[in-house]
Amino acid sequence: MSVYVGIDVHRKRSQVAVIDQDGQVLANRNVNNGVTPILSVIGGLPPDAVAAVGMETLTNREREVVALVAHGLSNDEIADAMVLSPATAKTHVSRAMIKLGARDRAQLVVFAYQTGLVTPRAAG
Repeated sequence: MSVYVGIDVHRKRSQVAVIDQDGQVLANRNVNNGVTPILSVIGGLPPDAVAAVGMETLTNREREVVALVAHGLSNDEIADAMVLSPATAKTHVSRAMIKLGARDRAQLVVFAYQTGLVTPRAAG
């Protein structure tokens, strides 16, 4: 199964297509408002696959921010670590949440772990 996602952030619109191994289109939907989670279109996929598809929609900078959120950093701490303004860090977090359909920062952490973007640290 393949999932193709096209996102136009400025127009707050996306298109999601899910195609099976035989080339049959299982879903092809336009999402015209930025609030509707893209992931709801592909909700029948296993959680790890859904998370991986969502992560592919992020820019490298947004992925880096999600990893820092997963490590427990606040927006101010992310800004310091990435040498950004706090407002820019907050924007990156917000855009990642919108693209992934995450309700809160905790869901960003779940996505980061499900996709292997971050891994648990060894105890000790």
